[in-house]
Amino acid sequence: MDRFRENDNGILVATDVAARGLDIPGVRTVVHYQLPHSAE
Repeated sequence: MDRFRENDNGILVATDVAARGLDIPGVRTVVHYQLPHSAE
């Protein structure tokens, strides 16, 4: 997370667990992606 905070990209792709409670100044976009439970 420290390396992400130092980057000026401003885009975070995270799972549900990681997306909850993160408050990082300068993040313009958060992509919340949930993987399916099976490959079907």
